[in-house]
Amino acid sequence: MKGIKGTSKTYGEKCAMCKEELTEVNAVHRHLPRLGLLSYCRPCLNKREQGRKESHPGEHREASKRNRDRLKAVVLNAYGGRCECCGETTPEFLALDHRNGGGSKHRQMLRSPTELRRLVIKQGFPMEYRLLCHNCNGAIAWFGRCSHQDS
Repeated sequence: MKGIKGTSKTYGEKCAMCKEELTEVNAVHRHLPRLGLLSYCRPCLNKREQGRKESHPGEHREASKRNRDRLKAVVLNAYGGRCECCGETTPEFLALDHRNGGGSKHRQMLRSPTELRRLVIKQGFPMEYRLLCHNCNGAIAWFGRCSHQDS
């Protein structure tokens, strides 16, 4: 099935740039609701994107920042927008915390805080995470409790 205006390719067709055959290994799938493959193979698409990043570095940086900020806002709103311990509401001070520990090990498996936010959104905001300000999060990590919590 073809995508919008017949621009999608299928396996066996040629890449628009290098003329290599598109296979399951090198093909790039279109995002839903479109169907089919992009016109370029993965190596050609990577070259093309790299060139765009280099020629417009500020534009790429700004788009990335907007995306990160949007994801953070979605997560903050879903978890109430305030520190569960002290009630801090300044977005720059808030972070996702793993309720049952293990955050350090989990963070090493992910590439960035943005990846964690994407994962949490994809999972539907599970209750194994919570919002804490960096002070409360650090206190719990270092001392096992925060000074805001009762003894």
